[in-house]
Amino acid sequence: MKFIDKLLYKKSFSLIITIIIVFIIILIPLLLNTVIINNNLYSKASNDGWASFFGGYIGALVSGSVTLITVTWTIGETRRIQEVNKKDTEKRSVMPYLLFEENYEEVGSFNYKTNKIEKKLMFYGGRNLVNYGRGVARNIKIYIDDNEDKIETPIILLNQKFELSNVHKLDIGEIKDKYDLNIEYQNIYGDKYISKYILEAIKGSDYIKFNIKELYINEVKVIED
Repeated sequence: MKFIDKLLYKKSFSLIITIIIVFIIILIPLLLNTVIINNNLYSKASNDGWASFFGGYIGALVSGSVTLITVTWTIGETRRIQEVNKKDTEKRSVMPYLLFEENYEEVGSFNYKTNKIEKKLMFYGGRNLVNYGRGVARNIKIYIDDNEDKIETPIILLNQKFELSNVHKLDIGEIKDKYDLNIEYQNIYGDKYISKYILEAIKGSDYIKFNIKELYINEVKVIED
């Protein structure tokens, strides 16, 4: 939306300048004809002389005005871009970064013989999430795929750990080969991030083990009110 607003702003500004210039180009000859050529005032200068003088004077005035408007707009646009860059730099300087402390081969399991009703991943003990970023991570939510079942914690400070253990369980939904383990969090400005692990489901005789397959980080843009 910001890109579209910026584009519309530029187009509107250019349209206004174009209309003003066209209006002046049409108006100047009419004014010269009415005020200088078709008047009864006595003057030692000829109509051609007056027309030449006012043409040059008004042309310089119009040219200077257009230049002033363009320079003013350019300065304002430059300042706006600098402010945006400054905010982006500030946000990067406080960006949190949540990852598992180690590249755990297994993060949890689900026994589908003893748990026929609840299909939930139970985390193994000592599976620590660590904030490796430059800023505080807030409003942390951990969930699988798009399931509403979430593990939540309010804040993880720099280099602080949050331990996932066998008391933490997450609904896995239907049984399949792969799952997305999403770790969603925010910085102090409210910008959202997701650290996403791809979990591979290894099926045994009576249980499923969940192994970390791969990881990727994705910044999620905040929707402005």
